[in-house]
Amino acid sequence: MNLISRIFDKTQPDRDLIVDELGDRLVSGGVSEKDRPEIIRSLLTLVLEEADFTVLESLCNLLASEYDANIIRDEILQTMVEALPKFHPGCLVHAIPIIARSSLDNKKELLSPFLASTNVAVRAAAEDIRQYL
Repeated sequence: MNLISRIFDKTQPDRDLIVDELGDRLVSGGVSEKDRPEIIRSLLTLVLEEADFTVLESLCNLLASEYDANIIRDEILQTMVEALPKFHPGCLVHAIPIIARSSLDNKKELLSPFLASTNVAVRAAAEDIRQYL
């Protein structure tokens, strides 16, 4: 069973670690450049439906790396914006910088509430990107 199938198989234990393994392969060149966009698109669908917080956080971390690598940036950005209301703090620390560095007209409206977050990590992530708002 390949990594993508294992990530989508909710019976697999430690799916977050499988996502991390895929992320390592993407970073190290273990995945062809031709296949990267298709892999990322499949993971974007999972972000919108995933209920396991640890898997979701690993997905957000992987997608933040791919966003920085200029892989289907607009699709990653749109998925992050769409999923923003369901994200817990571990995901928000990855999503906030992506949205902040985008050219979205409403990014200030989307991100300003996080400047007053009760979560220290989220508030710090929001403070770090204040210059982009």
